[in-house]
Amino acid sequence: MGSQIHSSHELHHMSRYATILTLTLGLVSLVTPRLAWPAVFHCIDASGASVYTDSPVQAEHCTVIYQEPPQAQKPPTRPKVAPGEQPSPPSTGEEPAMSPSEAFAATQPSAYVRVPVLRAGRSLVVQVRLNGTRDAKLILDTGADITVLSYAVVRDLGIVPSASSPTVTLGTVGGSVRADIVQVETISVSDAEARNVTAAVHDLPDAPPGVEGLLGLTFLDKFLVTLDAAKGELHLRRR
Repeated sequence: MGSQIHSSHELHHMSRYATILTLTLGLVSLVTPRLAWPAVFHCIDASGASVYTDSPVQAEHCTVIYQEPPQAQKPPTRPKVAPGEQPSPPSTGEEPAMSPSEAFAATQPSAYVRVPVLRAGRSLVVQVRLNGTRDAKLILDTGADITVLSYAVVRDLGIVPSASSPTVTLGTVGGSVRADIVQVETISVSDAEARNVTAAVHDLPDAPPGVEGLLGLTFLDKFLVTLDAAKGELHLRRR
């Protein structure tokens, strides 16, 4: 009971219908662009013919025969903000302009030392520590081949030169002078330290008050040096 018997003509028609449906679905999957929720509809047009389409014109005469399930959508992730903190503003893609000293620091892979530079008249002066015990203000002079220390400094360090000490000729405003040479165990500018630094012993003529020599290349050559005179900063990084 309840079973249905179909004639051979009806079976042939149903088989042909299934073949057309399979081919139509295959063509739809090939030529139809993938939408967010792709579907195939079976519609009956005004003449009573069957139409298979993914975009029905007459929805009241259409039935969905295939629909792909929607993909799970992940909500956009937002950065976590701690209580009391303000969220960071969106990036504009533009980097702020950097000063020469900041540009130098950004290119250095290792730590560097930033040292304040003071002005004394027309000279730039830095604070140094000698042998870990004696502080002195020295003129920063990248054009001087040798560091120069006053007699008072070397006396305090206990490295007063003897008659057998080597000498060097210094060019000064008043002419060339001979100066004794000493070896300073350490010279530190903030955390930048150099060991066994050669220095000439000489009192600079007309030195600004409180200045006791100059810092020359026997110290500076051990570092990569950049000077931002506008910001009053000296940057040193060990070579």
